[in-house]
Formats: sequence, structure tokens, C-alpha cells
Amino acid sequence: MNTEIPKIAGISPELLHRYVEMRRKVADEAETIHSITSMLALFETSGDEKMV
Repeated sequence: MNTEIPKIAGISPELLHRYVEMRRKVADEAETIHSITSMLALFETSGDEKMV
């Protein structure tokens, strides 16, 4: 049985792995930004200007 990972559309497994990891980090950052933005919007609409 061949255990070697084939290249996918000319992309090496290492490059594909780096791309997937980079996309995962970007998605995590986007989720963090979304959470912070939602929290700030909630504070704006609540009328409470002081953060605890």
C-alpha cells in the first residue's frame, strides 16, 4: 500500500497544510472580531456607557 500523500492539483501537502492552518487562524480572528463587535453593539444599544 502506498502511504505517500499525493499532490493535490499540483499543491504539495506541506503547502496545503500551511494554507489550511492559515485559514483556520483567520477564521478564529474573524470570530473574535465578530464577538467583540457584537459586544460593543450591545453596550451601545443598552444605554449603559460604563463597562464593568
